[in-house]
Amino acid sequence: MKQVYLYSGYDDRTLRADIALIELSADTPPQTRKIQPADTATQANLDAALVAQSNHAMLVSGWGRTSTGSAGATYLQKADVNGVADTSCYWTGNAASNQVICAASTPTATCKGDSGGPLVWVDPVYSGDADGGRRLVGIVSFGSSNGCATGVPDGFTEVATFKDWIDGCMAGSCPAASIENTKASSSGSGGGSANPASLFALMLTLVMVRVRKALCCND
Repeated sequence: MKQVYLYSGYDDRTLRADIALIELSADTPPQTRKIQPADTATQANLDAALVAQSNHAMLVSGWGRTSTGSAGATYLQKADVNGVADTSCYWTGNAASNQVICAASTPTATCKGDSGGPLVWVDPVYSGDADGGRRLVGIVSFGSSNGCATGVPDGFTEVATFKDWIDGCMAGSCPAASIENTKASSSGSGGGSANPASLFALMLTLVMVRVRKALCCND
């Protein structure tokens, strides 16, 4: 990593604006699949799908625990989760609904150590694109204090809300106050609980390397 760009509005008490960018020090491998960040149009399509409870399946991945209390994963994990409409999610009733996406599934879900992981949804409107319509709609942010895969929806930072900021950073106009040198910044644990701002690559890539089993399962 070359540089970390923190969103200046991040609140570590409420976990609002739980987002940051990582600038890579080298290009990603040519075989890397690039996933575009969701814009407001894709978010509107997703919101409609969640309300209708149709086409609400999403994929999340990370390196966190595979069960409550276990060690972190050795290999990149993935899990299929279902999105939950804002009107049906506890978290979006207690935070800005345009900053959080809710998703849940049992017996698999996110767990501690998964924070910053990508939540990907296939937007059928763009299914003809080279990436099949895959869009980065969320970033793993927090979950229930009762443990992993309890059936309580996990909270994901809604990427579309911050699309203008992302575009600005990639164009080189991130405010200086939001930039931290990685040597000076501390590495946070996280995943499904309160933690430092989630990170995802500036190149907005999803590298599925040796993906195995599920992110988290009930003990």
